[in-house]
Amino acid sequence: MSEGREAPRRTAFPHRIPIRPARPVTPFPRKEIQMSLNTIDR
Repeated sequence: MSEGREAPRRTAFPHRIPIRPARPVTPFPRKEIQMSLNTIDR
């Protein structure tokens, strides 16, 4: 039971955090960011 609570918490955070901040953190132009998002979406 304790694993079910910690598993979804750690997986949901690290998975959503790296993809969202990757946008503003990328030192590339807006066009490059959109291309990156398209590749991740695929």
